[in-house]
Amino acid sequence: MLEQQPFAEIEVENKRPKVIFTFTEAGMGHITPMAGMAKAFSLKYGDKCDVKESYVFKDSKEKKVRKMGDTQVKFIKLLSKSWLYRKIEGFSYRFSSRFTLKIIDFFFRGGRKKFFKEFEKEKPDLLVSSFYQPAHLAREANDRGFADTLIATYSPDPYIYPAWDRKCDLFMVNNEAAEKCAIAKGFKKEQVKRVPFIFSDKVAANKKTREEARAELGLPEKGVTVLITSGAYGAMRNKKLVRRLFSSDLNMNVVFVFGKSEGEIPKFMKLAEKKKDGVKFFPVGFTDKLSDYMIASDIIIGKTGSNTVAEAAHFGRPMILNATAGKLEEITAEYYEKIGVAVRMKSVKKIANVIEMEIRTGNGFMKESEKCAPYKDCTGAEKAADLLFGLLKTRYPDL
Repeated sequence: MLEQQPFAEIEVENKRPKVIFTFTEAGMGHITPMAGMAKAFSLKYGDKCDVKESYVFKDSKEKKVRKMGDTQVKFIKLLSKSWLYRKIEGFSYRFSSRFTLKIIDFFFRGGRKKFFKEFEKEKPDLLVSSFYQPAHLAREANDRGFADTLIATYSPDPYIYPAWDRKCDLFMVNNEAAEKCAIAKGFKKEQVKRVPFIFSDKVAANKKTREEARAELGLPEKGVTVLITSGAYGAMRNKKLVRRLFSSDLNMNVVFVFGKSEGEIPKFMKLAEKKKDGVKFFPVGFTDKLSDYMIASDIIIGKTGSNTVAEAAHFGRPMILNATAGKLEEITAEYYEKIGVAVRMKSVKKIANVIEMEIRTGNGFMKESEKCAPYKDCTGAEKAADLLFGLLKTRYPDL
């Protein structure tokens, strides 16, 4: 990843077009594709452009702009923890894009004004975003005369969230369902371009075998290994499942990746004091080796997230989806089950039965399917970079 800089401190080194890849704390499903696109674009076109990366909210010097980012993180946590907030969020899908954006604009009205001032100073030639808010703010800044920036976006999901601003120059998606949804919801056909799913370079380069991955991670060479991923902030939702697995008389390795919920690990270690001897527990905090854990595992269980499901499919490991956080993830889970790379299963009893059946029979309930084949393609970042450069050339034909 390129060196990240505060949005308001990026300096123009020359008169080459300035391209800014914007990051937010909206989850790895948004961060990972941005990192992939930024790296691919820099490697291929960095000699022609001034390429920068920026956490536009977190790194701002303006308190109200930073608060916008902090509030988004709070919303994401609420989706994981509050059923009432999930109901409210689900109801919002009935609203039009214009109405949704007006609500968001009102809620963040103080931070917006400060953002516009910073944007006016930077005036990037191209802003790239995988989250709706930076793209929408950039469009608003353009409309108010603060800049004249080309805006390109990438949505990682199979459904288009109402807050995506239709007034962008390029809207990239990674599947047919999202492409059709975008056009049906008001994007013009010429705006929407489909690329393969954008994986991180670490995922694309990972060719390890199951045995190699287990050895490097310090996991037992033999036995069924169950990987549980909690999403960014949802570890406690898996408490009942983990307690049930700990009570099993069968031998298994339970790997739990807590992500940003690693503060919950002591609570699960307390549960582990009562586990049966045949169950081995491996708690993992925030890690950049999730792909290794996927390769090492026989069964992967986790919250619905486009990035996680696609990576598991890439490694030939269809997932059991046991949780969703909000309407978008419900739609996403339904989509991945429909195309055959995941199974929705929220019942702790049913999940435990699947795991125990795998241990007893080794039939490979979640064995690799031919449906995983499209997720073997790792050219998404490069193809997105080509589209971004093509967009720049519409304004700078001599590049």
